[in-house]
Amino acid sequence: MTASPPKIFGHQQTIRALTEAVNENRLHHTLLFTGREGIGKKLIAELLAKTFFCQNQGATWSFGGCDHCHHCTLVRSRHMPDLLSFSCADKEKTSTEGVREILNSLRLKPFSGKYRFLIFDEAHLLQGQAANVLLKSLEEPREGTSFILVTGKPHLMLRTIHSRAQRWGFHRLSATELRKVIEQDTLSEEATSARESLSSEQEAKLFGFANGSSEAYFLLLHQGEALFQREKSLLAIARGDRAAALELGSELSQSKETLSSELSTLRLIARYHLIHEAEPKWATFLEEMGEMEHYLLKRNFAPLYILQQLFLHLADPFPERFVVERESGLDALIV
Repeated sequence: MTASPPKIFGHQQTIRALTEAVNENRLHHTLLFTGREGIGKKLIAELLAKTFFCQNQGATWSFGGCDHCHHCTLVRSRHMPDLLSFSCADKEKTSTEGVREILNSLRLKPFSGKYRFLIFDEAHLLQGQAANVLLKSLEEPREGTSFILVTGKPHLMLRTIHSRAQRWGFHRLSATELRKVIEQDTLSEEATSARESLSSEQEAKLFGFANGSSEAYFLLLHQGEALFQREKSLLAIARGDRAAALELGSELSQSKETLSSELSTLRLIARYHLIHEAEPKWATFLEEMGEMEHYLLKRNFAPLYILQQLFLHLADPFPERFVVERESGLDALIV
C-alpha cells in the first residue's frame, strides 16, 4: 500500500507564489531554496517537481499534482526516473567525477515525458571543481531540465551559482506548525520514549530551542536531561562563573566525534536566550561561535584552548572587549 503524502505545515505564502509562477510560466530553470535546516525545503522541492510530472493537470495547475495518477505515484514512491535527488553530504556521488557522471546522463531524453528535475540537498557542500562542473550545466541547461538547489547556508555557495538561480526563501516554522510536523511523523521507539519522558515545561522549552526546525528538535530530543543540564551550565557561565567556563570547555574538548552536534546544541540554546533576554552578550557569543567553528571543525585546531576562551568571553562582564575584529580574524586571538 502506498503511503499517504505528507501534509505541508507553514510556507503557504511561498507555495502560493510558486504556484503562480508555474501557471504564469515565470519559473526559472534553476531554483535556489534557502532557509534554516529542518523546515521542509526539500519536501516542497519534491512537490514542485510532482506538479510538473502530474498527468491530470488542468488549465490551471495545482501545486503537488493530483497525487493519484501514475506519475504522482512514482514520485511519492521515489521511483520516478526523471526525478533525481542527491545529498551533497555524500562525497562519492557529489564528487567532481560523480557530478560529471550525473550531468552526462542528462544527454538522454526524459523517460516519462518532457520534464526532468534534479534536486541537490545541502547544496552548499558542493565545493571546488564539483561546483564548477555544475555551474556549466546551469549556464546551458537542456530543454525541460530543471535544477533545485536546497541549502541552509547559501552564503557558502559560489556567487556565480547565485547569479544563475532564482532564489526562494523559506521562513522557520511556528511552534504550532512544528508540533504538527512532529506529530505527523512516525517516531522511532527511542524518540517516542524520549518525548514521553519530558515534562510539559521541558517539552515547551524544547520547542523553543528548536526554533521552528524539525531537524533541531530531534537533535535536542535525544539528549534528554543532558540538554537542560547543558543550558544550566551555559546560564551559569553567562552570569560570570569562570570555573564553569573552564569545566565546560574541557568537557567538550574530550570528544571530537560529538563536537559538531554539541556546538549546534549550544547555538540553539544561546539563540533562544538572545531572543528572550535581548542581552548583547548572547549575540557576541553566537558571533564568536560561528568563527570558532571554522577553526575547530575545518582546520582541526586544538579544541581545549579555543573552547575555554569562548566560554570565558561569555563569562566576562564586559564582552565587548573580546569581540573579534573581522580584519584580524581568530588567528590573532589564538597566537
